[in-house]
Amino acid sequence: MKIVKMESVEDCFKETLFIDAELDCPVTKSFIFYLGTKGKLQYYEDFPRPFFQLSIPSKYSLKGIEGSHSIRVLLHEDNPEGVKEFSELISSYQEYKVYE
Repeated sequence: MKIVKMESVEDCFKETLFIDAELDCPVTKSFIFYLGTKGKLQYYEDFPRPFFQLSIPSKYSLKGIEGSHSIRVLLHEDNPEGVKEFSELISSYQEYKVYE
């Protein structure tokens, strides 16, 4: 999986940094479970559009919708390498086997 575009998102708090990352393919269940191996995953499979949130303490938080081509990233201010780490996480994804 590759990041096609990253764009900063303005919010009402100056000290937080949100980024929308556009991906080259849709977010799959397999990809969501891969992300879950890296931090605390909350996955709401029963929502009409399955939603996930991932928290990687002291680094960043992610949220998105299964089937979407984008992920929202909240960078923690004490992690200046957050964008690079997030990019590496996405690009290192290999198909992750989901056992149901």
